[in-house]
Amino acid sequence: MRRKSKRKSRPNRSVLNASSIEHSILVNEDAENGEKSKLILITDRLCLPPYRNEDSELDVAELQLDIRPRAYFVSGLCYFCSRLCAEPEFPCEGCHMLAYCSPEHRLEDAESHIILCNALAQLGNGHSTTAGSLDGPGYRRLRVELVRAAATALARDLEPREREILLYPKVCRVCRKTECLERCPGCLVVYHCAGEHAVGHEQDCAQFRILGCILETERASGFVAPELPAFPVLQLPENFDRLVRLIFQRDDYERIDCTSYAALSQAATPPLTALFVMGNLPGYASWTAKVIAQRLKTLRIHIIGAELQFECANLTLWEKLFLHLLPHLRSLKLELYGPELRVPSNLAAILEKPPLCGGCRKSGRTLDVVFHCGEFYHEVVSDDVPDLVCLFNPGLYRTTGYANQDTWPRTIEKCCDHGVPIIVTSYTQVELPLDLERIRELREVEIELEPRRNPFASLRPERNFVSDDVAPLIYKNYYVGVVRVTSSTR
Repeated sequence: MRRKSKRKSRPNRSVLNASSIEHSILVNEDAENGEKSKLILITDRLCLPPYRNEDSELDVAELQLDIRPRAYFVSGLCYFCSRLCAEPEFPCEGCHMLAYCSPEHRLEDAESHIILCNALAQLGNGHSTTAGSLDGPGYRRLRVELVRAAATALARDLEPREREILLYPKVCRVCRKTECLERCPGCLVVYHCAGEHAVGHEQDCAQFRILGCILETERASGFVAPELPAFPVLQLPENFDRLVRLIFQRDDYERIDCTSYAALSQAATPPLTALFVMGNLPGYASWTAKVIAQRLKTLRIHIIGAELQFECANLTLWEKLFLHLLPHLRSLKLELYGPELRVPSNLAAILEKPPLCGGCRKSGRTLDVVFHCGEFYHEVVSDDVPDLVCLFNPGLYRTTGYANQDTWPRTIEKCCDHGVPIIVTSYTQVELPLDLERIRELREVEIELEPRRNPFASLRPERNFVSDDVAPLIYKNYYVGVVRVTSSTR
C-alpha cells in the first residue's frame, strides 16, 4: 500500500459538461499547437518509457495498494527474470517447455527447476501425442488432467506459475505441435508452425504484445496506476479513452505508457462501470431529480465476490470517478463481500475511509467502505438495503465455484430480494447470457440494460482458459448487462 503525498491544487479547470470540456481542450490546444489532436490508444503506447507523474500540484493524497504481482509463466518471457526474451531464446534442455533470456539465467535457475523439469518432461510426451486431435473442451480437460498428474508426481500442489506451464503451454496456436516452432516477431509471445499456421494471429498480436509488456513491467515495478489529477468532469464521455483524454493535461496524456494505461483502466473499471450503468437505466433521470431534491441522499452499493487486488486496489477512484460525476450526491457507501476477500485489519482501518479531495471534505461529502471478509453474501445478516448490486465477472453459470461448491443460487436469491438493479459483467460475450440465464432460472427478472460491450471495461489483457478456442484473451468487465426482479415476484 502507498499513500501519495498531499499536494496543492492546480487551478480549477471545471466546466459545465463533458462536451464543452472536450471542445475546449481539443479545439484550443489544436489552435495553440497547430496540429490535430487525437486519442492515443493503448496499442499506440507500447514504445513509451514507464510513466512517472511529475506534477507537484495534485489536490490530495491518493491511496492505492502498491501490489507486487507474482511471477507469471508466458511463453516468450524468461522464466527466471520475467523479461521478454530476445532472439535467440534459450529453452530448458530438459522439459523444453520454458525458456530463458540468456544461458546465465538458465544455469542460475537449473537447481530450483530440476524436480519440476523431470515431471514436465514426462508429461510433455502425453501432451504432444494427443493434443492435436482434441476439440476445445477436450483440450482444456487434457490440460487440467496434466496439472493433476504433475501434482501427483511432485506430491504437492503446483504453484500458480507452474500450473500455467501446462495450462498455457508453448505450442503451435493452430495444431498444438510442440516442435519446430517459430515465435511471432510482433508480440514475441505466441508460437506457431512455419507457414500457414502463422495466419490469423494478426487481430490479437498487438494485445499479446501488450500482455507481455505489462507482465514484464509489473514484475519489475509493481501494479500502480497513474495518479489522477483534480479535474472535475461533470458528465461521463462515451468511453474510457475519451475520459482519460479529458482528465490529463496534454503533456501527461502523451507520456502514459501502455502498462500504466492498462493499470488505470483496471483500477477504474468498477466505479466507471457502475456510473455508466446508472446513467443508462430507465429511471436514472427521476432518481437524479430525487437526489437533488433531498440533498442528503446516500447511495449504497453492494459489491459481491470482491477481490482485494481488483475492486479494492484503488478505492479513492470511487470519489474521483464516481462522486465527482454525481455532484448532488452527498454520501457513498460501498459494502464488499466475498469468501476469498482478505483484508488485514490494520489495512482495513485505512481503506475504510479513503482520503477525499478538499472540495468534498469542505462540502461534507463522505465515502465509507465496509469489508465483509470471508463471507458469502447470503450469510450476512443486515437490514441495509442497497440501491445497486454489482456482480463483477462472477461466472454465475459455473456450478463449481468457491471450494468446488455451487453457492450462487442463495446469493442470487438475496440479490433479487432487494428489488434493485443488479449489474452483471463478464470477461467475454459468451459468458454474460449464461450468467443472466442462471438468474432467470431462479427468479423472474426484467432486463433493464441489454448485454453490450462495456465502454469502460479494463484494457488489461489476460489469458483465457475457459473458452480459449474462441477468444485467447479476456478483459475484466468486458460485457455488461443489468437485471431487476419484477415487482410481482419480490
